[in-house]
Amino acid sequence: MVSRLRYLSFLAGLIGIILPVDSVLAGKCSDGLQGIINANARQSAAAYRRPHQRNTEGQYRFLGTTYQKKHETLKPGDIVFDSGAGFGISGLEDAAKGYKTFAINAQDFWKEFQTTPLTDSFDNAAVQVEDFAKQFNIALDRIPVEWEEIYDTKKWEVVKAWTSRSLKKADRELLRSRILDYVGVQKKSGNFSYLVGFSEAQIPKIRRRADLIRDLYGGYFYSADRIRLLELYYTKLAENGLAAIRLSSETGDAATTWIQFNTGQLESLAKVLETKYPTIFRTETVEGGEVLIMRKEASVTRLGLSDHFTLDRSSVIMRPMNDTEVPEVRFLERKP
Repeated sequence: MVSRLRYLSFLAGLIGIILPVDSVLAGKCSDGLQGIINANARQSAAAYRRPHQRNTEGQYRFLGTTYQKKHETLKPGDIVFDSGAGFGISGLEDAAKGYKTFAINAQDFWKEFQTTPLTDSFDNAAVQVEDFAKQFNIALDRIPVEWEEIYDTKKWEVVKAWTSRSLKKADRELLRSRILDYVGVQKKSGNFSYLVGFSEAQIPKIRRRADLIRDLYGGYFYSADRIRLLELYYTKLAENGLAAIRLSSETGDAATTWIQFNTGQLESLAKVLETKYPTIFRTETVEGGEVLIMRKEASVTRLGLSDHFTLDRSSVIMRPMNDTEVPEVRFLERKP
């Protein structure tokens, strides 16, 4: 009886690893999400400690110059998908410029921000309120902030900046309400959509095609069935569209993905992509890591990678990364 219970426990744990987190929680598994692993999404919004507030400048830093040049050519009405967007700060900045941004994230960070208790102490929640207020240039009318001198690393000089360090709870609540009003205006404009769930589930629901897709430690980094995700990105790119996908971190962590051919030869997925589709894929070295660049080729309507390679689910290895984990996966060449 004990052995049977241990066996059932093992199976339950295995299912929890192999099935996508949102499907496990929902009690069902969509065929389109089979094999997706996203340990990062198991953390609640309240407990999440990884960076999730990157702005446009942060995207440029970690996604490189090709991404930046493409982003700088966007015009009002252009479509941006942000996979694993966190709060979608850069998406809100895009929305203010008239770009229609779809920010996709597993946790609902804005719901958590709206309900987090605020106090008179300058704690994490208060810091977050101040950061967003500065990020979005929220009006300070009737809010008695103080000013302090800080060293501006961009200007290389000491400048004055306001701080809410001494604010009471009521004033912080007022500041938070203005931040939420700002986000609400962007949503009401139709330029900012915040979609809660996995990219594999949310992107197919978007009827528009993207001029730009960014994935900075997002869906690709934490998914196992990365080929299917790449195919989804490619299918949803508009003509002349571009996707920038972070492959590795400055600390050496990486979304390691292997292709094993029938000959036994083992190659990285990135190298296979660059060889098979040289006009579509290119890897770039950026600050502390690599980025995969994908361009929409007019003559190629679909990649068809899954026609040739299949995920070897039995070989998935979960690699520790800070307070979470990232899957190392292998795809097998289908038999001819």
